[in-house]
Amino acid sequence: MWRREDDLDKFLKLYSYNKQDVRTELACLDRLMELSLSECDLWELDYKINNRGVMCDLASVDKGIAIIQSEQKRLNGEMLRTTGGVVGSCTEVQMLGKWIKSQGVEMDGLAKADVLDALAESDAQEEVDKYDDLLQETPTTPVGVVLPPQVRRALELRQEAAKSSTAKLIAMREKTSPDGRIRNMHQFHAASTGRWAGRGVQVQNLPRWRPDIHQSDIEAMFSMLDDKAMLDLFYGPSMAAISDCIRGMLIAGEGNELVACDFSAIEARALAWLAGQESVLEIFRTHGKIYEHAAAGIYHVPLDEVTKDQRQRGKVAILALGFGSGVGGFQAMARTYNVQISDAEADEIKKAWRAVNQRIVRYWSDLESAVLGAMKNGDVTSAGARGREVKFRKAGSFLWALLPSGRALCYPYPELRMVTTPWGEEKEQLTFMTVVDMTQKKKAKILPDPNSRGKWQRVSTYGGSLAENMTQAVARDLLADAMRAVEAEGLEVCFHVHDEIVVEVQQFRAQYTLERMMASMSETPVWAKGLPLAAEGFHGRRYRKG
Repeated sequence: MWRREDDLDKFLKLYSYNKQDVRTELACLDRLMELSLSECDLWELDYKINNRGVMCDLASVDKGIAIIQSEQKRLNGEMLRTTGGVVGSCTEVQMLGKWIKSQGVEMDGLAKADVLDALAESDAQEEVDKYDDLLQETPTTPVGVVLPPQVRRALELRQEAAKSSTAKLIAMREKTSPDGRIRNMHQFHAASTGRWAGRGVQVQNLPRWRPDIHQSDIEAMFSMLDDKAMLDLFYGPSMAAISDCIRGMLIAGEGNELVACDFSAIEARALAWLAGQESVLEIFRTHGKIYEHAAAGIYHVPLDEVTKDQRQRGKVAILALGFGSGVGGFQAMARTYNVQISDAEADEIKKAWRAVNQRIVRYWSDLESAVLGAMKNGDVTSAGARGREVKFRKAGSFLWALLPSGRALCYPYPELRMVTTPWGEEKEQLTFMTVVDMTQKKKAKILPDPNSRGKWQRVSTYGGSLAENMTQAVARDLLADAMRAVEAEGLEVCFHVHDEIVVEVQQFRAQYTLERMMASMSETPVWAKGLPLAAEGFHGRRYRKG
């Protein structure tokens, strides 16, 4: 601690620094629009939600950390033996990559998708080789490289260790307040679309359960956290079991339950509403079997004849293709849902989906045209179905997009440039400055700009990406309205995840509260006339996926 008279030069430097801070804040005030009253109210609600927080099962967190640390030690030891003493840890990615290359195997990387692809292709090639040997035929076209046993095991160890949830559990332990609650888990308007981001424990990216795991299994796992051998026997490997339990570490207080309710297929609904794809909206207004509907259109079969496999592929198509993705995007989503399909068939599904969703496809190009018009002519332009238009206007160094809700998105320092699209076409497109997560920079088309600094980079966009922006922004506004409505009914939101709202109530009120929330969240706001909404949820002491 020092005072002005202790070091005048140091004081004057600090004083000058603070004056510049004030000048910068005043300049920002001049450039930025004030928050609307609605957004100010939402910010205050966000503050309350962050202060409420949710209880944490610290005893189970500590048991989970102990199991993971023990398992990590075992996996690292096996990795050292498997690689002949070269790689001492499953997290030594660069060293593991070099060792794999020394074994005669070339890989693009060791990310989750890379490891999954290598193991899957190796399995497929082994089946092809067995088939050829059995029939004594000429080898068929290779589908992959059969991995040497030691490389396969090293990749399996890498895959198993990657499921470690130590960081998430440690964050839970460190962020829990003395009263047992985790607070400040949401950052307001963190994304350009207005959506929240997770902070601290990062509830926005909690790991999914394994496909064959159910809520009863989770309860059983928690009862086995004192006995790693038993956990391994019934639900192993234990790394994966602890990952399955992460959501359940968030709990209700004594005598209470968590009630969680989320919008059903909200992005598919919002995109179809914005684009005016009435065939999809009608499905949501009636039986709601959107994945079966997509599969029926792709495979040209009646709705009631769609098979389980076709439905799963229809689901992948709905989740992957709405924003202009091609085969690569389809396959990335397919891996998430354990759907194996050739690139040729994925391309056929893409074409079939676009043929039956022409208004959505046209919406991509309409958005591009509206943006180009606003940039070139200074006009107010629009795209979308009547009454649901997004309006664009360039003002100064910003391109604004006015949403149907009345909220605006902002694209800073917009420029039109000739850009190579993801599908290889040279095209004039919108570019703008934004903060880029440099660990995910492959997903963004970063362009050179003299004002680029660190994460502040110029990127390009296209119709499908613009459609994604508008859809996610509308979904955010629907969530914001729903949180206000839930609070107006006397319920207190303790946290939210994507399109899901979680409250904590006394146990005897849980079922009634769930019914109230489902009804409230299914009511369409005035500004979203014609958008069919539905919500579903659960209640219980532990948080889980719905």
